[in-house]
Amino acid sequence: MCNRLAAAVMAVFLLVGGSMSAHAAPEPKDIILRYYEALRDVMERSDELGFEGRYGRLEPVIEETFNLAFMAEFTTGRYWKDFDETQRQAVIEGMKSLSTATYAARFDKYSGEKFNVLEERTTDRGDLIVLTHIVDSKGDPVGINYLMRRNEEEWGIIDVYLKGTISELATRRSEFTSVLRSQGHEGLIAAIDKLVNNLKSEG
Repeated sequence: MCNRLAAAVMAVFLLVGGSMSAHAAPEPKDIILRYYEALRDVMERSDELGFEGRYGRLEPVIEETFNLAFMAEFTTGRYWKDFDETQRQAVIEGMKSLSTATYAARFDKYSGEKFNVLEERTTDRGDLIVLTHIVDSKGDPVGINYLMRRNEEEWGIIDVYLKGTISELATRRSEFTSVLRSQGHEGLIAAIDKLVNNLKSEG
């Protein structure tokens, strides 16, 4: 009886352990690789998909891999604390739309580029920087680094450093706070919508 009970307990333990392992949160490098897989896919099928198709393919991936709530809070600076929940959600959605439209427009053709994830470095705050290269058709590497932060049990991208050092988030913060200072929340949402529509028309 004891042996049978022990075997049953062990079976449950293995089942639960296997289930937990199967749903373990992805590691930072895996998140970047999944994101790059989506980018390569839209680049290779760019003409077939068109801008709207690339946008639709990238939107759920960006929602999963980027910490959009943090990005929205950071880019609006001191104004964030004065927003109500509806206003905050509007900024988060705007950030998602703008990020998706930017990458749908930027990655609009494929010429044999290679995406290489190189290494991880831990910052003094406990965040991670994932260093990567996108190697162009001539073999020249362009450094793009991702700052990632753990939110509870999951890692998410909170900033992208173009050419390895230029912070996209810092650039957005300068743009957003300037609009907020002169036009308020409604002006910011209108400005984001205009940027997204411009990217759509160009794509």
